[in-house]
Amino acid sequence: MKASGLSRSRDSEAGGLPVHRAPRRFLLSLWKPFWVHIDRCDASGVVGWVAPLKALPADETLSVLDGWAAPVKARLKPGGALRAAWQTRPLYRFHIPIPVAAAAQGRPWRMSLGGQEQRVSMPGAPQDAPAPEARFVRGGERPFAGKRVLVVLSSIDWNFRRQRQQQLAQGLAPAYDHVLYLGPGSLDHAAGNPAALFDVADGIAAVALPSASTADMAVERVPADDARQMAEQLNGLLDGAAQADVLCMFPGWQPIVAALKPGRLVYDILDDHGSFDHIRQDILDEEQALIGQADLVTSPHKGLLERAGHAAAQALVPNGFDPAALSAADADHPRAARAVYLGAIESWFDWPQVIKAAEALPAIAFEIMGRVDVSPPGPLPANVVLKGEVPHAMAMGHLCDASVALIPFRVTPLTRMVDPVKLYEYMAAGLPVVATPFLDASWGQVEGVDIEGQSDRFAAAVKRLADAADPALRKALMHRAQTASWAARAGALLDALEGGAPAGQSRG
Repeated sequence: MKASGLSRSRDSEAGGLPVHRAPRRFLLSLWKPFWVHIDRCDASGVVGWVAPLKALPADETLSVLDGWAAPVKARLKPGGALRAAWQTRPLYRFHIPIPVAAAAQGRPWRMSLGGQEQRVSMPGAPQDAPAPEARFVRGGERPFAGKRVLVVLSSIDWNFRRQRQQQLAQGLAPAYDHVLYLGPGSLDHAAGNPAALFDVADGIAAVALPSASTADMAVERVPADDARQMAEQLNGLLDGAAQADVLCMFPGWQPIVAALKPGRLVYDILDDHGSFDHIRQDILDEEQALIGQADLVTSPHKGLLERAGHAAAQALVPNGFDPAALSAADADHPRAARAVYLGAIESWFDWPQVIKAAEALPAIAFEIMGRVDVSPPGPLPANVVLKGEVPHAMAMGHLCDASVALIPFRVTPLTRMVDPVKLYEYMAAGLPVVATPFLDASWGQVEGVDIEGQSDRFAAAVKRLADAADPALRKALMHRAQTASWAARAGALLDALEGGAPAGQSRG
């Protein structure tokens, strides 16, 4: 969590953490025992920071007394220091992973820290849809007694960009009475709180799970005691369930999974985790443990399954697309001279390839949709537009209006093991695709999918496919994608879990 609304002081560090200048409004409240600033208060929760007069005990929490049906404690994480006039205060960040209804936004809330209470003005936020109401579950309650439950342990939170994790959860939901979805943010819920559930889709509830752990499981292993306590919380939620299956989609959950009591465990290998720069190398030990524990190992890429060996039943379950999100796709609809990319812009994104293509094709707009984590190496041509993160429904609309789609990934061990979700979404939108050679060579046999490594050939393929405006090709791509719906992928996974026909034997 990044503390926003702050600027750096000339004294740049305190104990290895940044020193910030306090916003001017706090100069009028130097006497207050603590300051609070709220960065965000919306359907995804509350993010902010607090600055008390002196350092707090490691287990101190901020009590939020309004906003939900029950008071909530916020875990505080050191974030440096805050300077105003002659005062320098310690700074702590917090995240409460519980949605805030519109009616609770834009008004003062009571907050308490160290026995001192004050009212804090909460910002409002426009919402495309009403925030779900949080339901608090206290010890001894058995909300899923007699029910069939699937627990999804994901590497991303529900409100993050729509990926395989959320899509498979929705595809599997009809086979269960309830799906419980947990991502990294679920563990920001401080110990001592009751567990909180809130509906995010039909049959799916996200979970805020009380946790003492401050570990980022991508960079450090969850301590054994914390893992055991989290597993006990989950086991309590699932007490009395007629069936409790687990779909684990990130190896960092393994210490918690090991202490759960699942009916069946599916481990879905999404990526070559050892090839990520930001993920600890010993996470592969946890992955091997999961493979050994699982009743079924699945993956969207055959190379990842081959690495898993033969410790469990295996099923290739490729990625897919959501037909409802692309229902507006029309092969005969006039398309703009636009090349689109949808997804993360990280270390694997080949900026030079995109820049050279854009420079060679000034009449074509290059629209990049996604958070930019790796900046371009220099100024961008005027025809390259960075759209930033775009809501999923809006992004699908952009695909339906474009003429050609791009997957410009660098060829690395990581990308060699990728089955891009965007490839299926592009085809379902009727978009021909130009990709770099990270993509499995078999895709190059599909009409409308060009794999080009050299810059001049990459640009030439973009121009040829953008200029063609071929409704017959668009229809063929859309038809091919129809077998790759997320519902079909979820059905294949369930078949494999039940011991039925092998899943994913051919590409959608």
